[in-house]
Parts: sequence; structure tokens; C-alpha cells
Amino acid sequence: MKTIKIPNKSWVLVCDAAKALLLRNDGDGEHLNLTPVKIEIEDHPPTHELGTSPPGRAFASSDGRRSAMSESNLHELAEERFLASAAAELARQTRAQPIERLLLVAPAKALGFLRKHLDPSVDEVLSGEVAKDLAHLPVWEIERHLTP
Repeated sequence: MKTIKIPNKSWVLVCDAAKALLLRNDGDGEHLNLTPVKIEIEDHPPTHELGTSPPGRAFASSDGRRSAMSESNLHELAEERFLASAAAELARQTRAQPIERLLLVAPAKALGFLRKHLDPSVDEVLSGEVAKDLAHLPVWEIERHLTP
């Protein structure tokens, strides 16, 4: 893993598709002291518990044929909505606070989805990304993983 310095007062978003930890480094680049600023946790039940609706039908305009469309994965849709709301919260925080640097830490799939929803104000302060799933860890262990 490439070493990433997290200077004093940098912000770190550690998230996956159900938990988001917005942290601020009150230490320095060598000795992290990540302080929670905001924590969001959402429970996503499996798709079979969320219920399903029958797949839709598509009609071809040229010959009138019909074909079935695939079923929606409601669990994945809930995860994507959560990540979109995390990106929106980052934009709100960036406008409300003087954030100079931000590091995103999330699994690769979640990072890709977050990138699509990042506000330009967040893009301006984004200093790096780490493709790791650390959201389930306590803050002290996240610090250990991110310390150079």
C-alpha cells in the first residue's frame, strides 16, 4: 500500500455500504488521533426480507415482442442510497466547515460509487483514497491501519 500522510486537521471518511465514520485527525501525520465527527449506521436487511416485485416487461416498438427485465436487488439499491447520502453529507460538511484535506477509505466498489456522487467542493479537498474495508473496526485500529 502506498503511504499516505494524514496531516493535522485532515478529515477522513471511513465507510462501507452500511456504516460511515467521518473523522478528523487531531494528531499529526506520524501519530494519528482520529476524532469522530459524525457516525452513520444503517441496517440493510437481505433482499428476501425487503420483499420483491415481479420483474417488469419491456416491449419492442418495431415488432411488438415482449421481454422480461431482471429483478431489482433491493439490498444493493439500499446500499447505493446510503453511499449517495454519505457523499451528500460530505458536501454539506465541506461547505459548513473549513475542510482543507479529505481522505476516503472504503472498499473498492464503494469508492467507485462515492466518486460518482462527490460534489465538486469535495473533489477540491480530496487528497487521496484507500481501497480497504475498515468501517467495521474501532477507531484506534483504523488509526493503526492508516499510520505510515
